[in-house]
Amino acid sequence: MTSLFFFVHLAVLATLWESVNFSLRLSAIALKNSQLKNPLFIPNLIYRNLLLVLLFFYGISSILLPDNVSGFLAIGIGCLFMANLKEFHYWDLLRFPALAVYYLLQLIGGMGYFYLGICQLSQQSLLIAQGLILSYLVGLLSLYLLWQRHKFSLTK
Repeated sequence: MTSLFFFVHLAVLATLWESVNFSLRLSAIALKNSQLKNPLFIPNLIYRNLLLVLLFFYGISSILLPDNVSGFLAIGIGCLFMANLKEFHYWDLLRFPALAVYYLLQLIGGMGYFYLGICQLSQQSLLIAQGLILSYLVGLLSLYLLWQRHKFSLTK
């Protein structure tokens, strides 16, 4: 099951690559409707790059190394997911529904990887953590597809 779940980690890696551009587009729409003068959103690319590297190493370590070793990487990935959320802690951004859903999906992804690491370290069942990661992936892909289909034309 772990080697099969390796491809899910690769899919998360691929969606994270595009998620910075996606968050920039969503934030631009959200800030266009705000009351601020000349608002600007600049995401922290260091978090994204660290996430990409750790996810790559985690995918490899989940196949080659025992679970109690790769669990530490999963905890680090979960913490980086949640640290990345601080960029969106502004009311003008979270007021936009699509960005609030994106924030919630990023939180679910962070909790999923954090819980996956805890389960791997304590030798518990990985089913719930893998379900959280799959729901993050399906939710984010659905949000991307919704974006491509409607371009959120229902904004204010």
